[in-house]
Amino acid sequence: MTSAPARKAVIPVLIVLALAARGMAQDKAFMSDPRVRDAFDVLDKWLDAEAGYKRFPGLVMAVVHDQDVVWTASHGYANIEAKIPARPDTIFSICSISKLFTSVAVMQLRDAGKLQLDDPLSKHLDWFDIKRTDPKAPPITVRSVMRHSSGLPSESDQPYGGEPDMPWKDLADIVRNLPGQETLYPPDTYFEYSNLGLSLLGEVVAKVSGRPYGEYIRTRILEPLGMTDTTPFLPEREYGRRLAVGYGRWERAGDRARMPFFQARGATPAAGLASTALDLAKFASWQFRALDNRDAAVLSGYTLREMHRVNWVDWDRKVMWGLGFMNWRHRDTTLVGHSGGCPGYRTKIALSPKDRIAVIVMINAADADVNGYANKPFDLVVPAVLEAARTPGEGRAAPESLRPYTGLYRAHWAETEVFFWQGGLAMMTLPTDDPAGSIRKLRQVKDNSFKAVRDDGELGEEVLFEFDAKGAVKWLKSAGYYSMKAR
Repeated sequence: MTSAPARKAVIPVLIVLALAARGMAQDKAFMSDPRVRDAFDVLDKWLDAEAGYKRFPGLVMAVVHDQDVVWTASHGYANIEAKIPARPDTIFSICSISKLFTSVAVMQLRDAGKLQLDDPLSKHLDWFDIKRTDPKAPPITVRSVMRHSSGLPSESDQPYGGEPDMPWKDLADIVRNLPGQETLYPPDTYFEYSNLGLSLLGEVVAKVSGRPYGEYIRTRILEPLGMTDTTPFLPEREYGRRLAVGYGRWERAGDRARMPFFQARGATPAAGLASTALDLAKFASWQFRALDNRDAAVLSGYTLREMHRVNWVDWDRKVMWGLGFMNWRHRDTTLVGHSGGCPGYRTKIALSPKDRIAVIVMINAADADVNGYANKPFDLVVPAVLEAARTPGEGRAAPESLRPYTGLYRAHWAETEVFFWQGGLAMMTLPTDDPAGSIRKLRQVKDNSFKAVRDDGELGEEVLFEFDAKGAVKWLKSAGYYSMKAR
């Protein structure tokens, strides 16, 4: 068993302010807009708190604006025992994000006229044999597998993923056990997420292309996109170094188990790829180019839009799915992408095609809510990026005279972070599940006395900063309670 450190090692935020709206010249004032700087700074402070409170071994996030990685943050370790920091180029298992690459491969073969989405699986896999819930139902098709409406079971019929006693199975094991399995429903009746289905779809890619699945993915998708750190397997030689060690959930005893190394083997098309935040950023940027009809080397923009569009809805399960891609709404934003979860790893890629912004999250802990983490930048950062793009040079920096008040304050019940925000100061209580909604702007009324600003602009409770004998800020007093400055 291994314990996560009480405080995570923090790699300084890399801010590459290459934020230019489409068709707008990259102006220096725009690229250093205080609104953008402040938003990323708050996001990083919140991630730092999350990594600490949740005891995550390592957490990496990247934000992409069109063709630029505009920001990355890394907290904690790729390997706790060896104290190897997590970095933007740290390799993680991306697990089910692998399904996107399998789906892109299928669409390439469709566009080449080598298969059709309504082809039965049995047309390309002569060994495909599973008991049907309703023998009179239509066949299971490539399309139904891509949108998880095939009715196939979630998994192949053997235990796996519990290394070393339950290793992941080879394709031969999956094929051998298939006749003993039964579909759950007739095709195109209900949503049922199926790793088995996408594993079979990878074999369709291999059979139709005449090339091994991994070779096809590497030569037709990864190499054209320059994704040199992405592989159709976990690079074992890098395990514990560039490849992050996977850790289990935070257990009752207050620690995490180090998970054993694995390969997805027969489930590789569903869950076997490895990548980095920076490489997945390349995958996102390619999609933005393709959508603008600037790059058809992998897929045309028309085909990619077909994949992004909602293709299946299950209102009972509150699920929308495209062709390989997840679809969801976060507040007023439509997002596409995919999450991944394997023993010891949780990952997510989320794209806003309209705004040309993507977020990648990678955490080497089994219990991380990557869905929530991927959504938060669309509350905190994206509004600032879009506003800066619309009105470059209009951001207002907070006066340096306010800097002594900024920092982290601690009390026995919570932490309070004070930071620059919209030309002044703001504060946020930590931990919080809603960082954007937790920000309270402050207005200086006299010397070290501030008041919280309500949403309607009215001034609320006093926030008072008190000093030590050396003239440094030591205490924050709010609603009669004191918090001591920690850093």
